[in-house]
Amino acid sequence: LRSDLYSLGITLYQALSGRRPYAARDAASYLNAHRDGLPTPLSELRPDAPTYLLDTISKLMASDPWARPNSAGISRALLNGAGNLKREIQRSELIGRGAAVGAIHAVCDGGGSVILVGELGCGLSRVASMAIRIGTSEKAEIISIRCRSKAPVMDPIDQLNRDITRITNQHPASHESTGKALEHISNESLLMVIIEDLDQCLPPAEAVLATVLAMAPTSAVVITSHQTPAKIQGRVVKLRPLSRRETKELVGSMLQTATPPPNLVELAYTISSGMPAIAAMQVQHMEDIGALWQENITNGSVSWRFDAGTSTPPTVGLKHLFGALFKELSPNATSLLRLLAVAGEPVPISVAINASNNSDASPIGSLVQRKLIEIEHHQLEDWAVIRRPAIASLINSSTPQAAQTALHQKLAHYLQAMPEEPWRDARLAWHQAHGSTGEGSSLALLELAQKLVSNGHSTRALTVLNKAVYLHNASPRSSAQIAILRGEVLETLHRREESATALNAGRHLALELKDQPLIARAMVGLAQVHHMMGDENRAVAIAEDALKIMGESEPTDHTYRALLLAANSHRIGGRPTRAKELFSKCVDLATQSNEYYFTALANGGLGKSLLEDGDTQQAIFHLEYEARHHRSSGESSRLVAVLYSIAATYRKMGRLDQATATLAEVSDVSRFVNSPYTKVLGKIGLAGLMGELGNYSEASSILEGAKLALNEGAS
Repeated sequence: LRSDLYSLGITLYQALSGRRPYAARDAASYLNAHRDGLPTPLSELRPDAPTYLLDTISKLMASDPWARPNSAGISRALLNGAGNLKREIQRSELIGRGAAVGAIHAVCDGGGSVILVGELGCGLSRVASMAIRIGTSEKAEIISIRCRSKAPVMDPIDQLNRDITRITNQHPASHESTGKALEHISNESLLMVIIEDLDQCLPPAEAVLATVLAMAPTSAVVITSHQTPAKIQGRVVKLRPLSRRETKELVGSMLQTATPPPNLVELAYTISSGMPAIAAMQVQHMEDIGALWQENITNGSVSWRFDAGTSTPPTVGLKHLFGALFKELSPNATSLLRLLAVAGEPVPISVAINASNNSDASPIGSLVQRKLIEIEHHQLEDWAVIRRPAIASLINSSTPQAAQTALHQKLAHYLQAMPEEPWRDARLAWHQAHGSTGEGSSLALLELAQKLVSNGHSTRALTVLNKAVYLHNASPRSSAQIAILRGEVLETLHRREESATALNAGRHLALELKDQPLIARAMVGLAQVHHMMGDENRAVAIAEDALKIMGESEPTDHTYRALLLAANSHRIGGRPTRAKELFSKCVDLATQSNEYYFTALANGGLGKSLLEDGDTQQAIFHLEYEARHHRSSGESSRLVAVLYSIAATYRKMGRLDQATATLAEVSDVSRFVNSPYTKVLGKIGLAGLMGELGNYSEASSILEGAKLALNEGAS
């Protein structure tokens, strides 16, 4: 509170000067002195004190509360500078484990056993730690046992007996006396027995544990295991993967913010597939390598920035987590796992077995049992796939590039022998490109990326292009094409600074080649980047220069894009005459070439320009043209946007019935749109319509609903 900070300022003033800032006999006199007078400046009393300290105390003591710092964080920053506000990454909170925690409380209240089952990385050890905290808060006697794979057979029983000796000062002489001791302790007070990693316990020891625990039915037993135990009975709670929203909460708890960088959240979720331990390791690793950092002090807090372009090698923690498990695998199982890691997607088991040089499917069982892979059931045969991308990343990091190329070649060979189907053709193209060697490998990857982009798979295309960039066997022209396509893909993924870097690199290569079409293409991409970043003047200049380079040559997609970019930037920049001229030119050229998509976009842009000029009749004609195209092609997002413009036009014309009907279509089409911002356009339009009718309370209610929908979509 600002009043607390004011008190801090008074205290600091007195500590530094040796006297109170105001001379007064009582509280009322002090308030009057505070209101009407000014304290002697500290700079006069302590000229030797640091200036920033004197300034901070002066701000804390300001008579106007709103002139004071509004948080202790800001005060600290004023004293120490932004660097000293640096916040360390915290240990993640226990997210998505409410069922497990509830079950632990239940056995504390009524006795019995709860068995927490989950795979590596699901957070079993964190939940076990939580159980200890719960037991401590309940003042329970706690016995903790950790099963270890290489320990003596009866080591868990030895651990149990040591804790019994600690509690009772008597060492059990037999298994029966161990059970009776547990019964005695649980009758005297709450007893909690925590057994971690029970799946590492050998059958003889597990049988003894089952027997002795059954003799103390009122004790609270918490067991963690990667598999449901065979001998010990209890309530089984499976620790599920986190959802995207829960992963966001986990990342936010580590960064101490409700709004962690979205790209970081997506990376953590994708790499971990919802396994909290893996997600937490990834976040910590990103900070360790400098890809995650803090900046911008705002109200005493810091914001986090994440460089999504940083490569994400497996973390040390991930290697530790899975390293021991990998060492247990047979050579045949290891070769199969390597092949599935390189494949990156589900593979028919027959293909996986043959391509990994296995004679039969026996390694499948051991990999499934260890939860490293899972089986998908298809009509003709089952398919196998690695369960977590993090596992594939870890395996690929230890597989030499030449070995990965050889595995791609084997996969391509066996896929080639399968009947032609869309999935098979797509996979075959992928593995053929990644299995290519020599001078043609860069070109093969470029062609694959182009196919992926045309099919809307931008993220996969970027993966391919990133690999192509680091190959040094591309021709100068291929290098320019790779750089430009990579820049275009990065722009579609909203990574615009990286996009501009890649496009400029491609443009310089094209200039060296004196390849005019490639130069123009790079410039169109740069114009798009500047347009999306709000720099319309720069976007116009680059797009117009690209049009000059293309001249009167046969129009291409890049010609239409340059025309649309320049026209839109002129429209936004308040130059309607030039905007309408360029939109009209694009309409004419695209119509002559039967380029219906660009014809529709140019008509829509022309309609918006006419609407801003007040020519509503002509605006409706051109906007409806674009809407008809998007209806027939099924482009829901673009259709919603143009329908919103049409509804606004009808409202401007006073045709409220048609505006209402158009907004109803907006609401209907919005059901098929992913973007939360596009989804609420109908609500915003309807709120405007209610305002037009004077129903302001309804308009306010609709806008509140839109705001809520946006917040839910953003989370």
